Amino acid sequence: MKSRNLSHILGALVVGTLLWGCKSDPQATARDHFEKGNKQLAQEKFPEAIIEFRRAIQSDPRLGPARLQLAHAYASTGDGANALREYARAAELMPHDDDAQIKAGNFMLLVGQYTDAQGVAKRLLERKPDQVQAQILLANSLAGLRDIEGALAALEKAAALDPSRAATYSELGLMQFAHGDKAEAEAAFNKAIEIDPKSPSARLARANYLLASGKGEQAIEEIRSALELEPGNLVANRAMALYYITTGKPETAESHLKTVAERMKGPQAKYALAEYYVRMNRVDDARAILTPLVSEDATFVPASIRLARIEVLQNRNAEAHRLLDAIMARDSKNVDAFVVRGKLQLAEGNTVNALSSFTTATELNPRSLEAQVGLAETHAVRGSVREATAAFNAALSLNGNYTDARLGLARLHIENGTPADAVPLLLTVVEKQPGHLQARLLLLHGLMAVGDLPQAQRQATILMQAYPTSAPVNTAVGMLETLKKDTDAAQRAYRRALDADPRAYHALAGLLTAEMQGKQFGKARELIEQQLAKMPNDPSLLLMAAQTYDVLGDAFEMERALKKTVEADPQSLQAYTMLGRMYYQQGRLDMARVELEKYVATAPLSVPGNTMLGTILELQGKKDDAKIRYGKALQIDPRAAVAANNLAWIDANTNSGNLDMALQLAQTAKAQLPNRHEIDDTLGWIYYKKGLSSMAVEALKTSTQKQPDNPIYNYHLALAYNQSGNKDEAKKHLEKALASKKTFDGADDAKKLLETLGSTER
Repeated sequence: MKSRNLSHILGALVVGTLLWGCKSDPQATARDHFEKGNKQLAQEKFPEAIIEFRRAIQSDPRLGPARLQLAHAYASTGDGANALREYARAAELMPHDDDAQIKAGNFMLLVGQYTDAQGVAKRLLERKPDQVQAQILLANSLAGLRDIEGALAALEKAAALDPSRAATYSELGLMQFAHGDKAEAEAAFNKAIEIDPKSPSARLARANYLLASGKGEQAIEEIRSALELEPGNLVANRAMALYYITTGKPETAESHLKTVAERMKGPQAKYALAEYYVRMNRVDDARAILTPLVSEDATFVPASIRLARIEVLQNRNAEAHRLLDAIMARDSKNVDAFVVRGKLQLAEGNTVNALSSFTTATELNPRSLEAQVGLAETHAVRGSVREATAAFNAALSLNGNYTDARLGLARLHIENGTPADAVPLLLTVVEKQPGHLQARLLLLHGLMAVGDLPQAQRQATILMQAYPTSAPVNTAVGMLETLKKDTDAAQRAYRRALDADPRAYHALAGLLTAEMQGKQFGKARELIEQQLAKMPNDPSLLLMAAQTYDVLGDAFEMERALKKTVEADPQSLQAYTMLGRMYYQQGRLDMARVELEKYVATAPLSVPGNTMLGTILELQGKKDDAKIRYGKALQIDPRAAVAANNLAWIDANTNSGNLDMALQLAQTAKAQLPNRHEIDDTLGWIYYKKGLSSMAVEALKTSTQKQPDNPIYNYHLALAYNQSGNKDEAKKHLEKALASKKTFDGADDAKKLLETLGSTER
């Protein structure tokens, strides 16, 4: 028994000794992980390589080569902070390894740590004064520190140490050009090519110099030469792609972008190619690139965001929402996701949620230009001019040349009666981007608005030469010819616009107006009916037809067009208003109410039916019955804007009304129909009733800007100004209201208030 027990003990000791031996050789473990990491790195499996190198370092923290390779792996994944840390540690552990020192120093340059890079270079030169790469590192660090003289001296010394190194002369040329020594710079670039005529880098360096010197054609020839020498050169391919895109030949850029995407490490080049396809309206090709990236954890979020952008552009809203929900589930604070969601919500007309999304995006990243512009555009759609202006200016404070912000702010000025402020913004864009269609078109509208017809004609000529078949361009030209009182030329331009786009409503309105003014009523009818035959259920066209029939005195066709309008667009406040006014003027309110009651009995869930019936009842003075119908419409659809606005108005003007509820209803209407002056008036009136004078003034100013001659709007604004203490503005708007030929509720009170204000001043 004793011998058997002894043998067990000895066996355990042997196993323990073996295990102890394994554990006591961390360097062997480190070397094993180091070799595995190198294999993963060679296969560009960077996350796996990082794991192996970190295991190697855990076993042997002083294994310098492992730290150097770990730095390479981090750099390849874009993790600059960790890469810099490991490069610095590798350089510290391998003070006599020139490669480690140079790579550490060059990475320090990349992240802007010029003083640290300079220190690495100086230590290396103390040990090896003739080290060419160290001299170049010193030169680049001095250039980063703005010591151009010292940088030039270091490069000249590097060239003297190795006169056969072409890259040194290329770098010397760049430095001399930056110093303003153009002749010396050109000589250095030429010397680099002379030393190594087959060097793509030398050709590209000279191309860069030629571009900076304004010699674009010569630069492109050098880039072509570089591509002949090395067809897969990433810099040359990217340069050629950029050249073709900026010179109006984007289709030619594809092969170069594909080369970069195939050869460049990481996903960024693939993203660039996908975005190129989107710009070229080749969304299926873009999807084909992005979809595989969604299956990878590292690229799931950025690829999904780009796919969501595509779905928004393609009006595939459900798919866009699905992608955004998946992104938010992984990254709930992703700024780009909030921006895309805001754009989607804005496209859906959901301005309340769009405002929330863009506000969150700007809070997460106040320096996001796209978020600031999205916020501004949402405020603009909602009619919040002051807030929109502030957001556009916030974007321009981040980047004064940001085109989207300049154009958005300019459009805001034009639409809100301050075109003189828009013109300078647009001139700057046009000067820098002469081919920018939207900027030139806005500039044309701005010049027409300020009355500068000669300059407007100049812009119109440029636009017609570049875009002769564009519907927006021809519409603007028609407006200009109308201002010049050349009816024939205006009609020709409007017809060209309609030929290009049957939905060019402004052109159609211009044509109809011209025919009416020329007493060509038959032609006006023929024109609108031709358009209706093409698009019989288009709500905008139906409303325009109703307005035309109104002018022609055809009540039957007007009524039919308005009924079809509210069927096609239950949110058309203007159509409901026109129908109600028509029935009132014709004395047909009872007949209309009976017809609508029959209709609603057969279709109780009809939002248009209940809303229209509520409108008729309101016109008949049956406010309580009207409220029931509006409430029914809102039960069916809580976003029924017309019902919400009308119910809010009734509540705001009855003693038993709840102002808080009225405000909530008006805000619901505003969210759905942000540009309707009737809703701005309702909202402002409720603010006035609640004693919120500054908010009342803001809302009522918007309604009067949209309808400056509306007496009731001016009267309401006057009351709000008077409540706020601004007597001068109150008097001005009272006078404007009373100067109108139209009668309005409250006219007698307006006269009394004006007399009071007048006597107060005396």
